[in-house]
Amino acid sequence: MHNRISMMCLIAVFIGLLMAGTPALAAESAPASNPNMVFIIDSSGSMNELMDGTPKMDIAKEVMTGLIDALPDDVNAGLVAYGHRLKGDCNDIEELAPLAPINKPLFIEKTRSLAPLGHTPIARVLETTAEKLKTLEAETTIILVSDGQDTCGGDPLAVAQKLKAAGINFVLHVIGFGVTDADRLQLESLASAGGGKYYTAKNAGELAEAVQHATEEATGPRGPALLLGATENGKPAKIRFTISSAGKFVAQSDTTLGNPRRFYLEPGVYEVQAEDCWAAQRPVQTASIEYKGEELVYTFDFTAGVLSMRTLKNGAPSWAFVRVNRAGTDDKVTEKDTSLHNPLDIKLLPGIYDLEFFVQGQRTPVGKRENIEIKPGETTSLEFSF
Repeated sequence: MHNRISMMCLIAVFIGLLMAGTPALAAESAPASNPNMVFIIDSSGSMNELMDGTPKMDIAKEVMTGLIDALPDDVNAGLVAYGHRLKGDCNDIEELAPLAPINKPLFIEKTRSLAPLGHTPIARVLETTAEKLKTLEAETTIILVSDGQDTCGGDPLAVAQKLKAAGINFVLHVIGFGVTDADRLQLESLASAGGGKYYTAKNAGELAEAVQHATEEATGPRGPALLLGATENGKPAKIRFTISSAGKFVAQSDTTLGNPRRFYLEPGVYEVQAEDCWAAQRPVQTASIEYKGEELVYTFDFTAGVLSMRTLKNGAPSWAFVRVNRAGTDDKVTEKDTSLHNPLDIKLLPGIYDLEFFVQGQRTPVGKRENIEIKPGETTSLEFSF
């Protein structure tokens, strides 16, 4: 579960392009005063490859979904994908959302529907996309996320140089997602020719960070924010934050889009729930934070302790079922048994806990232990005999 990226909690980004016979980007509908962004999503067959046990396409979808939700509402954005409908077809390019004031529900729906199948026609995508932008006076940022170089015989570098020479006002940022050294060299050169930056992403967190940085190049800084961070054992941790105020939901996002994660809020008092939704126990911490409209960093520490329990029957190691509750309550934190490991080690957030022990055939506990303190980074050993 730790290796698998929760589909509720990371993404892939692609965009702007159209082949002959596909609908054109609706550039004329985009208000000129707001930033223009086109995402090009690589949905070629190689996006089925696993990264840390998860298909790259699934990682990209989740990251992109989080990014879309976090984008300013006043941006003009378009979304295009290639390789998602047909195997072996270099013309498989589709506009998923036209360049217009961003329609976040549509973006999210289209992104989640992608299935990696085909080739990587980067040169064709760029040429068609930029052609549709040539009537715009305002600069358009194109963000291409790809896990490899062009596989359709095109020359993306030459295309980018030709489009720039033609005076089309665009900047091209390229994110190489789990690419080889040879692919990286081509993609780096492509970003340079497009007047943009190249980002390398070797895992989900780096992809989210790269996409965020690339979009901020287009949208610019948005002023002060509440920055929520999370650590575990001194290292950045992947945590989901839910923010509410006066009992009303305000925002939700996670550290896949940056650690600390920026939230642009009005001054006020906010209740923040920080949840490790990727852990089996789903540990939760809460905090009440007063935000005064100035840059503020608040960090949650998810460094766990270990409860090590040895269960004995008549002096010999024996099976038992253990339920862990928050001290003084029936609020269950987790439950485990000693069938595979005796002693049994359970990671818990620092705090005070009560334990209940059960044996086969009995619904009531055969014993309890109360007020067991778990300290961060320490192991608390306990023996239970029945």
